[in-house]
Amino acid sequence: PSSAASDVYKRQIVENDIIGVFDGVGSWKKMGIDSGLFSRSLAEKIKLNWEEGKKSSAPNDIMDTLNSSLNSLKCQGTCTCSLLCFNKETFKVEALNIGAVSYTHLRAHETSLHIVCRLLLEKN
Repeated sequence: PSSAASDVYKRQIVENDIIGVFDGVGSWKKMGIDSGLFSRSLAEKIKLNWEEGKKSSAPNDIMDTLNSSLNSLKCQGTCTCSLLCFNKETFKVEALNIGAVSYTHLRAHETSLHIVCRLLLEKN
């Protein structure tokens, strides 16, 4: 596609109990940096670190997973990141959002959807 959105790399991961969406910041292209590489690398690191955490005795915390993944990246760039984790012990959804991310959490109830939580960006 020839739209501005084609310069932004979008990546998602879906694992057993974690979902991630990554959107590279396209303005890095002006400096010759591929924002898609950053998004892809972060998504892959999170996926690997999440799976590794499940094998160890350490609790799998989405903030710890994000921090260790970011600290191990070797490429430049930035991206927005939204991670959702289903906690099988508490039956709750935990969310972590970095960057300009808005979302609405909906739950099906009989024949309609109900808003459970909504996070909207503030406009300046």
